[in-house]
Amino acid sequence: MNRAASPDIGIPRGVKGRGGRLRVSSACRVSFPRLSKRMAPTLTPTGPPPTSPANLTFTIASYVCAVITLVGFAAIALTMSRRHQSRDVDTFLTARASQPMLRVAWSFFASSIGAWAIFLPASYPAFGGWLSIITYAVSTGLPLLLISEFGRKILKRTPDVLSLNDFAHRAYGRPVQVFVIVLSLLNMSVALISEYTAIGDLFEHYVGGPSRIYIIILVGLVTAVYTAKGGLLISLLTDQLQAALILVLILIASLYLVVNFREPLRQPLPERLGINYSGFSSIFSLPISLLSSACYQESFWQRVWAAEDKRSLRQGALLGFMLTTLVIGFFGTVGWVGLWADLPPLDDHNNLAFFVPFSDPVTGRNAGALVMRVLLVVLSTTMNESAVDSLQNAIVSTLSSSLLVDRPVSWSRALVFVVNAPIVVIALQSYALLDLFLAMNIITATSTFPLLSALWLPRVSGPTVLFSSAVSLICTCLVGVITEGQGVAKGLKWTFTSQLNEYDWRIFLVAALTSVCCTFGLWFVVDTRGLGFTVAAPELNGDLGNNLGPDVHPPLLARCGCWPILSASSIGGASGSGGKRDQKGGKLLGCSG
Repeated sequence: MNRAASPDIGIPRGVKGRGGRLRVSSACRVSFPRLSKRMAPTLTPTGPPPTSPANLTFTIASYVCAVITLVGFAAIALTMSRRHQSRDVDTFLTARASQPMLRVAWSFFASSIGAWAIFLPASYPAFGGWLSIITYAVSTGLPLLLISEFGRKILKRTPDVLSLNDFAHRAYGRPVQVFVIVLSLLNMSVALISEYTAIGDLFEHYVGGPSRIYIIILVGLVTAVYTAKGGLLISLLTDQLQAALILVLILIASLYLVVNFREPLRQPLPERLGINYSGFSSIFSLPISLLSSACYQESFWQRVWAAEDKRSLRQGALLGFMLTTLVIGFFGTVGWVGLWADLPPLDDHNNLAFFVPFSDPVTGRNAGALVMRVLLVVLSTTMNESAVDSLQNAIVSTLSSSLLVDRPVSWSRALVFVVNAPIVVIALQSYALLDLFLAMNIITATSTFPLLSALWLPRVSGPTVLFSSAVSLICTCLVGVITEGQGVAKGLKWTFTSQLNEYDWRIFLVAALTSVCCTFGLWFVVDTRGLGFTVAAPELNGDLGNNLGPDVHPPLLARCGCWPILSASSIGGASGSGGKRDQKGGKLLGCSG
């Protein structure tokens, strides 16, 4: 989940405090209800004053260590890229079948967490209670298991697949591929913007010192340089080191709290921190939104293509799931304990809930707390760097696999800087992205099952995928219309405004269920019977007739919606790039008989 890895989440409907609403930073992707004064007393923020020598020492030490961390990983990556030079587009984008189990596990873990993970899981229990910690942790790790299984099925059918949109083109045709490209680029771009915003917010509101601009530009430039030089393979290798450092720092933080945290815990446990409505509603909204968003992040699929065999993929995904779940659970638990101890927030938005138990008055050891706080900044920087390079690789892969597959690898290298520059510029503006995240979550939730349906159903056509997604989106919008009961305009506003619906669980449940029902319905009524979707728009079937030779009847293929295993020599033809087409075709996938 960069959530690189950045996974998006759903916020259940429920608690509203008397103090109104308080918006969390756009990096955290959600809006939280403000806690009432009785629930969160107004106290002086912990820690030394902003102008104190201790705070200045912390700021300088944090910047120095963050720069050393960023540049250090970049230097290691550039050194390794000399020995592992990607000389063709396929290796640059997929590192195909090159990674053993442990590397796959480290990479899945490093790419699924980013700087967002140090903000949001710790703040979430403020209204979702301890049940939301479990739901959040499991929902963040679960996509790794499911995507690895989906990817295994895709590789079984198309061993030389380049990306998710490449699979979409082979399975359903060009229009579905374009749909997947657009949605994936939007989803990953917003995630990358949020990663830049998250690290900027951390240094602006917690570290202090110079403008947030410097750290954002540094992260963007450093990661782009070694990503362009080494491609996915180098990103996978650096993931191992980044993941190891992340785990070591988390272990140090855990031991530090065990030794130093002695704050009394309120008895009995406050109701909002226990089992409540918001916690139960997160059981629906979190898994659906996180999984659907992850399916449209190419960074996870790249780890699938890179696994050396099925065993490495499955075991690596399982280990990655366990590590991700434990780490997200740790962040959530630390924030929850701080809330249970009724510790004052470090900022007005409660974004820094994870850092509260490490503040000076809590631990009572200024020198130790200073070192620990600096290590937490290093932890955040490492998580951010691992997610950013994964997302940069993923965005380039999405574009190159459809546009630059026959071009020299230098084109893909240049594309890293081309796509990264405008995203950094947007991130510097600190725009609120909450409603855009919500829209991405809803659209991906309505289209994930239709896109992957060819893995289970034998005759799914391109129009079925698009129509099912559209009908599901309309049904999801009706949730807002019915809930508001004041017309279509206000209903749509409620559906796509996070501050109004608070990521209502009904939105995501309806999105998921209707997409499944619509896909099955159209498939059974239309595709299996060979009705429609053929003559009017034959391009929706991926030009399969030209790929399979004269013995196969194109209209039959169009009605069937089947797709072949394409060899490496036919990738160019299947992708519309003018390459030589495979006239033998091979086995038809999804066709009965």
